Amino acid sequence: MTQASKPWRQLEWLSEDTLLLSFDDPLTPATAAMLASLVENLQRTQPAWLWDLTPGFGKLLVHYRPNLIHSAALEHALAEALAAPVDSLNSNTDPALEIPVCYDARVAPDLEQVAVQTGLSIEAVIALHCSVEYRVLAVGFALGFAYLGTLPDGLRLPR
Repeated sequence: MTQASKPWRQLEWLSEDTLLLSFDDPLTPATAAMLASLVENLQRTQPAWLWDLTPGFGKLLVHYRPNLIHSAALEHALAEALAAPVDSLNSNTDPALEIPVCYDARVAPDLEQVAVQTGLSIEAVIALHCSVEYRVLAVGFALGFAYLGTLPDGLRLPR
């Protein structure tokens, strides 16, 4: 398998039984879907060499049994699992959740600053923020903390 044909940006061997796959642009729903597809396919097929998976934000930590698979075969197996179709991810049956948002200045102290930095009125910032459906791209370190994407271009600001 050539570097150009690998579906991940980087593969890093962390130990004799652990590798980290990093994918391009973790802020896109396409990357989140790719990771979810890979995890679902591996969990469904339960290969003997697989010990554990830890998905992250644009990354996947793979713990495996090195006595059951050679590194080159492992890379190939991961690429095949990623390429395999996953019906449940394409069915889009997950219900949308409506998250209430309060834009009152007492609980949104940065709202005025966002309006100034974007050149929009506060009302326009609120309207733009409410105008899109956000997807959960990853679940974070705190229970239930979700990384949502993709923010409308007009609201993107440097940290």
